[in-house]
This record gives sequence, structure tokens and C-alpha cells, in this order.
Amino acid sequence: MNGDCAICGQPITTVYTKGIQPKTCEAEACKKAYTLKKAREGDVKRRAARRYKQEQMGLKLIPCEVCGERFEAIQPAHLKKHGLTLKQYRELYPNVPIMTDRIKEERGKSSTSQAHYLSYNGKKPDRVLFEFLVGAMLGDGSLEKQKNKKNARYAEGGSNEDYIKSKFDFLKQYFHCTFNERLSSAHVKSGKQYQGYWLRTSVHPILTEWHELWYRDGIKVLPEKMIKEYFSFSSLLIWFCDDGCSLQRILFYTMAFTDDEVEFLADLLKSKFDLTAKIRRNKKKQPFLTLDSKSKWAFLEMCKSVNIPGMEYKLRGEY
Repeated sequence: MNGDCAICGQPITTVYTKGIQPKTCEAEACKKAYTLKKAREGDVKRRAARRYKQEQMGLKLIPCEVCGERFEAIQPAHLKKHGLTLKQYRELYPNVPIMTDRIKEERGKSSTSQAHYLSYNGKKPDRVLFEFLVGAMLGDGSLEKQKNKKNARYAEGGSNEDYIKSKFDFLKQYFHCTFNERLSSAHVKSGKQYQGYWLRTSVHPILTEWHELWYRDGIKVLPEKMIKEYFSFSSLLIWFCDDGCSLQRILFYTMAFTDDEVEFLADLLKSKFDLTAKIRRNKKKQPFLTLDSKSKWAFLEMCKSVNIPGMEYKLRGEY
């Protein structure tokens, strides 16, 4: 007897496989509900561990007046679980703080820097920056422009603290930047949240120009002329560290791009670095690139002397 389904309570008729006991019946709805349940339980444990760590460091957290859970800032994603918006929460609890003094200070600095970006005492945008941005935009980087804002900013988040911090250290030479650890908003389908590190620059006219070239109707596209001009070895490294894999094969995950764009990227690798990339497809028929055997070893040889914080394992193919 396999027991009862953890969701609907019906007997589980699935035969054990590899000694693993099924937790649900065969119904897809029960499987999805169980996965979501376990993900939320995991998130609760991670948030509790993070709060404990923060309080051990002396950080004073703000409790949610509805459930008592403590945060550095009460976020709309959390209040949504209580059926409240931030505005409604403030109306219910007008004299209660919604963020710590540290977060207020960080946001104050960010607001000031965005209003006075031209006075930031950093480097003027140059080719080195543009080569970085090309690699980052092919990968995990994004350019954000709010409807009520004149200019755009660069933004990126991820779980690899050392890697995101290295990008922060580079970009702060050119722009005022913020670097924070926080919980992501709940995923629209799974409801799962992720602990991550978030980098944002202040707004800047240069980033606005790039935003106009890299986005069409809110979707990232590839400005081929710009990419050809600024795609360098450093661009290749950043793209690979963002969206590449060196486990057995060298892969570039390009599933967000169109077939024509992926073909352009394959030609780019060949013309710039004599790397032969073949277009493959995943189960959803989305295109990605894989280097042939000769190009794999040539690429790893190119990366041999490169040191990027948090990406040593990927650049050496040592998982």
C-alpha cells in the first residue's frame, strides 16, 4: 500500500520507483499543488533563516502587523497574501513603519543619485563599458524604463553573490549603483520566491539610447549593428557567464531569441573567434547554441587565464 495522496486524500496506486514513495496521486492538479506546497514551505524556512542571520548581525527588522513576520521592508508581494495593497496597509496602520532606517537611507541615496546623475563623479561612458553592456544584454542584463521616467537604468538579479557583486564593482565606475540582497516577488505560476542579489544603476541618457535599440514593444531584440561593433572577448565572457554552460558541452542558452537572431549569434561567434556553434532545440522547440568539440576546447583554452569572481567553475568546466 502506497498511502494516500497528500492533497486530495485518495489512495495512491502508483508503483514505487527506485525506492521513492509517491506523495500524490496521478492527477496533475495534485502534483502541481504538492510542488507549490513544498516550495512555499521551503521559502518559509529560508526566510526564517535569513531573519535569524540578520538579527544576529544586529539588524532591527519591521514586523508585519497582520501576521508578525519580520522584514527589512514590507513588500506588496507579501501583503498580497493578506489581500491587501500597500496603500490599504498604510491606511490600516498609519503610524507603523514599513521599512528599516537602513533601507530608507539606501532608497534616499538612490533617489538623489537618479535626480543628479550628471553630477556623478565617475568615468565617462566608453568602449569598455559598451563591450560589457553588449555581453550583459545578450545574457541576464536588462534595461528598465518606467513610463513616467525620461531615462532608463541597468538592472540585474541573481543568486551568485560574488558574480553580481563583480558587475556592481565594474558599473559603479560609471554610474551610481545599488547592490542589495532581497527576496524576489512571487512567481506568477508557481508562487515560489527566490533569495537573490540585485544590482541597479541610476538612470542615464546613454542607457536610454541603448534601451531604444534593445527593446521593441517591451521584448528584448538584438541590434545587430551595435553588437557587431562592440562584441569583444570580454563581451563573450560575460554572455557565457550569464547564459552559458560548460558541463560536458559548451552551451549558450538563447531560447529567448528568435531563430534569425540565434543564427546571427552563431555567425558572430564564427566571424569573431572562429568558434563553430550549431543550433539545437529543446523540447519546446526553442533554439540554443552548442559548440562543436574543437571549438569547445579552443574556448576553454581562451578562458584558462581568466578570473571572474563566482564563475571559476564555469570557465574551467569544473562543476
